[in-house]
Amino acid sequence: MSVRNSVSFLALSGLLAAGAIALPASAQEVLGGRVVDANGAPLPGARVTVAETGTSTSTNRQGEFTLPSVPAGPLTVRVEYMGFPNADKAVDVVAGTPSMIIVTLGDDARELERVVVQGAILDGQARALNQQRTASNTTSIVSSDAIGRFPDYNVAEALQRVPGFAISRDQGEGRTINLRGAPSDFTAITVDGVAIASPNATTRAVDLDTVPSDIVSAIEVSKTLLPNQDADSIAGSVNLVTRSAFDRRGPHASLDIGVSQNEIDSKADYKGSARVSNTFGRDEQFGFLASASYSVADRSLDNIENAWVRLDDGSFAVEQVLFKDYDTKRTRQSYTGAFDFRPSDLAKYYVRGSYSKFEDDEYRNQLLLQLSEGTLQPGNTDLTGTWVNPRIEKELRHRTVENEISTVSAGGENIFSGMTVDYQLSFNTSESSYPQRDQLLFRSSQRPTISYDYTDAKNPQISLFDTNQHLNFGAFAFRQLDTRAEAQKTDEWAARVNFTVPSELFGNAAEYRFGAAYRDREVTRDDNRWRSRDAGLAPTQTLAQLQSAEQSKNFDYNLGFKLDRQAVDSYLASIKARLLTDGNRRVSQSIETDFTAEETITAVYGMADFAYGNTDIIAGLRVEQTDFSSTAFRFNTATETATPLENSNDYTTVFPNLTLRHEFGENLVGRLALTRGINRPSYPDVVARISAGDTPPLTVDRGNPDLKPTLSNNFDAGLEYYLPNLGIIAVNGFYKQLEDFAYTNRITGAVFEGAPATIIEVRNSDEGYIAGVEFNWAQNFNFSGVPGTFGIIANVTLTDSEVKLGSAATSGRSKAPLEGQSDYVGNLAVFWENERANIRLSYNDRGDYVDALNLDDPALDLYWQGRDQLDLSASYEFTPQFEMYLEAKNLTDTEGLRYFGSTSRVYERERFGRTAFLGARLKY
Repeated sequence: MSVRNSVSFLALSGLLAAGAIALPASAQEVLGGRVVDANGAPLPGARVTVAETGTSTSTNRQGEFTLPSVPAGPLTVRVEYMGFPNADKAVDVVAGTPSMIIVTLGDDARELERVVVQGAILDGQARALNQQRTASNTTSIVSSDAIGRFPDYNVAEALQRVPGFAISRDQGEGRTINLRGAPSDFTAITVDGVAIASPNATTRAVDLDTVPSDIVSAIEVSKTLLPNQDADSIAGSVNLVTRSAFDRRGPHASLDIGVSQNEIDSKADYKGSARVSNTFGRDEQFGFLASASYSVADRSLDNIENAWVRLDDGSFAVEQVLFKDYDTKRTRQSYTGAFDFRPSDLAKYYVRGSYSKFEDDEYRNQLLLQLSEGTLQPGNTDLTGTWVNPRIEKELRHRTVENEISTVSAGGENIFSGMTVDYQLSFNTSESSYPQRDQLLFRSSQRPTISYDYTDAKNPQISLFDTNQHLNFGAFAFRQLDTRAEAQKTDEWAARVNFTVPSELFGNAAEYRFGAAYRDREVTRDDNRWRSRDAGLAPTQTLAQLQSAEQSKNFDYNLGFKLDRQAVDSYLASIKARLLTDGNRRVSQSIETDFTAEETITAVYGMADFAYGNTDIIAGLRVEQTDFSSTAFRFNTATETATPLENSNDYTTVFPNLTLRHEFGENLVGRLALTRGINRPSYPDVVARISAGDTPPLTVDRGNPDLKPTLSNNFDAGLEYYLPNLGIIAVNGFYKQLEDFAYTNRITGAVFEGAPATIIEVRNSDEGYIAGVEFNWAQNFNFSGVPGTFGIIANVTLTDSEVKLGSAATSGRSKAPLEGQSDYVGNLAVFWENERANIRLSYNDRGDYVDALNLDDPALDLYWQGRDQLDLSASYEFTPQFEMYLEAKNLTDTEGLRYFGSTSRVYERERFGRTAFLGARLKY
C-alpha cells in the first residue's frame, strides 16, 4: 500500500471512529480522588483500576483521577505505581452522589520497607517513568526533581538529557533544540498548554535560553501526537509545566541562591529563585502560587572566525579573519503566578501567568583582517596563502538584546456523569528588541603583507602577529559608525474546548473525545539602520586615547588593548541624536526588511479511545484551516517612495491518527503510531518582500508567497520494558516522510528588473525523510553492605536524513541532509544517592551537523563539529528544610567549532571555559 493510500485509509478510519454514534454507557456514577505518598505528595502517572469492571485511568500531575462512568455499589479500586507496592481500597459508590477517595501509598511501616524510592534522584525518576508508562502516546517526562539535579540553567539545557534531544549553543549556553534530528522549528513549544512564539519573528524556532529551568515544575515531551494536540509539531511537542499550589497542598515556601566562578577572567555568576504557595479555604478549595527567578552570568569568551572562499582554480583561500574578544553579561528574570478555585471535586477553574526576560549585554572588541581587500599572491595552497595590501581594522561593538516571552491563560474543567468538558482562553506575546546596537570602526593606514598557514586549523599561524603592525595604534583613524534599532513582536490569542464522553465500544469501556481550537497570531518586524563616515561625527579622542589599560587577548593572540567601555558609551550617547538623521539612514535596508503578518488557525478534531484486550487504541482525525496574510514594502530609490507588497493564502490540512499501546505483560509495553504533522513556513520566507539593493550586480533577497508548508507522514514503533527497581530498557524507531520541505535556493546569473542579479529565495523540495532509532536504559543498583543506591542513565539516538531538492534547485545539487541533524546524540549519567546526599556525573555528546547549506558548493557547507561535555552535580540535605549543592559545568573544557566542509577549514572557534557553582536551598 502506498503512503498516500495509507494516509487515505487512516483518514477513513479516523472519521469512522470520531463520527461513530456513542453507545450509552450502562453506568453513570462518578468516582474520583487522589493518590499520594505518606508525606502527602501527589503521585502522577499512577494507574487506577476498578477491579469489578476493568475500567482504568491514570493520575494527573496533582495525583488526581476521575472515572466518570462506574456502577453504583461496592467497588474495589486498585492503584499501581512503580516504586510502591500495589494498594487496594474499597469504596461504596452511592447512586446520584460523586464518590471521592484518597489512596495513600507507603502509609504503614510494612509498606515503607518495600519502597524503592530513597532520594531526590530516584523520586524524580519514579514520577517520570510512571507517567511515561501510562501515557497513551510516546512521551518523555522530566520532573522538577530531575531538572534540579542537573547543572542546567535554562530549559534548552535541561532537555539535552532527554532521549532524542540535541541542543544548539550560543556562547556555550543551550539555545535551541533539535528533536530526533529535525530542525529546531519542527518542534512546538507550549507553556501550560499555551503555544508560544519565537521572540525572533524571522523563525518559528523558540529560543529556550530565555526561560530559566528553575521555574518549571515538569517538562512533558510528546514524540507522537494525538488528534487533540496542535499539528504544528513534526518532530514533537514540548510542554513546559509551571507550578500550581495543588502540586503540594498546604503552605509551602522555598528559596534557592547560588554563586559561581568562571574559568576565563574568573568572573562570577549569581542566581536566586523563590516560591510561595498555599491552599486555603474550609475545604482547601482555593490555591495560590507565586514564583520568581533571577540570574546574572558575567563572562568572557575567546572567539576567532575565518571566512573561506573557493577560487577559480578550485583551491580554497581565507579572505577574512575576525578576532573577537567578548565580554558578556546575561541576565534572566522570570515570574509565574497561579490562582486555582475548586468549588467541588467536579469543577476546577484557574488563572495562570508567566513572564520570562533574557537580556544579553555584549561588548565585542574586534581585530579584523580584511584580506580580500588586498591581492592574493600566486602559489597559495588550500591551507596557506599570502595577501598583499589587505586592510587592518579595529572595532568595538556594543549590543544589547532583550527577549521576552509572556503567557496568560484562564480555563477550567467540569465533570458531569455523562461528559467532561475542559476549556482555555490564552494570550501569548513574544518580542525581541535591541536597546543598543552600535559599532565604532577604526581603520589602519598600514597595509602590510600578511601570510597565513592553517595546517593547524584551530591555531593558524598569521604573520601579522610577528610583525605587529596592528599594535601601531597611531596608524588607526575613524572609519565608520553604525547603529541599528530592531523590534520584533508576535501576539497570539487562542481558545480551545474539549469534550470527553464515556461510552462502550465492542463491549469494552471507551471514550469519545472531540473539540475545537482557534489561534490568531499577529507578527510585526521593524528594522532601522543608520551609517555614517562623516568626520564630524568621529570621536575627538584617537584610538589610543579611547583604549583602556586592559589587555585584549584571544586564545594566544595579542590583540592590543580593549577600548574603554565608559568612554565609548559616553561618546556614542553624545552623538546619537546627530547620527539618527535621515541623511544617515540606510533607507532601503530599513524599509525592505520590515513586514507585518497575520495567521489564523481554526481546528476541529474527533477521536475514539478504547481497549481491545490488552491493546489501547486511539483512532481519530484533526482538520486545521490556515489563513495567512502579510504586508511588506519595496523602496524606490529614484522616487524615494515605498510601495506596499501584499499577499494572502489559505489552505486546509487533514491529520489522521492511529495510536496503539499494547501491554505484553505487566512491565512490557509496545507502541505504534501513524500520524501526520505540519511545519508552516517562517514568516520572512513567505511574505511578499523584496530587498534588492541599488548597485549591479544585484543580490536580491525575496520572499516566496507560493511557498507551501512542509508536511510529514510519521511512523513510530517502540518497546518499553520497565524494570522492577525503577528502571527502563526501551527502543523506539521512527520514520518521517517529508513533503515540500523548505530550503534556501540561490539563483546565479539571473536578471532582475533588467539588471544582472543573484536571487535568493526559499523553495519547496520534492521530498525527504528523517529516520532513526532511540535506545534508553536506566537502572538502579544496591549492593550488600554498601549504603545508598547507585544508578545509571544512558540513552543514544541514531538518525539519518535526506532531502531531494529536485527541479526546484538551480545549483544542480540533487540532495542534501537536514540542517541540525547529527548522526548520533547520546547521554550517560552515573549517580549515587541516599536519603540525604547525592552525586551525579553526566556526559553529553552529539555528532557533527550541518548549520547552513551551500547549494552551489557542498565543500562550503557550514558544519558544527560534534561536541561533548562532562558535568557534575552534588547535594547534601542537612535537614529537611536546608540543603547545599555544588555544580560544575564543562569539566572537559570543550570548545565550540564550526567548519566549512572539512575540519581543515575552520570557520569559528570559541572557548567559554569551565564553571563551578555553589548554592543552597531552603524550603518550608
